[in-house]
Amino acid sequence: MAIERLLMKDVRLVLDDWRKMVFVSGPRQVGKTTLAKAMLATRPGRYFNWDLPSDRKILIKDPTFFEKDPITLPGLPLVVFDELHKYAR
Repeated sequence: MAIERLLMKDVRLVLDDWRKMVFVSGPRQVGKTTLAKAMLATRPGRYFNWDLPSDRKILIKDPTFFEKDPITLPGLPLVVFDELHKYAR
């Protein structure tokens, strides 16, 4: 858990201060999804997982759907795309 906290601090810096995208990669089972979901617990946003047929269908139908999603909470919404590397396009 100590590593996750260190990464969370860096991710917050990039999102909050630099207002940039963050790409998290690494080997299987190291906590990438856990980190992303923990970030969503602290700010407004949406989580999409390519492995879920309902999420995959939304992305294929309209790749910019998240720009139109009415997230009305204050601040910039966080949009997490999990397992997106499996998207063949």
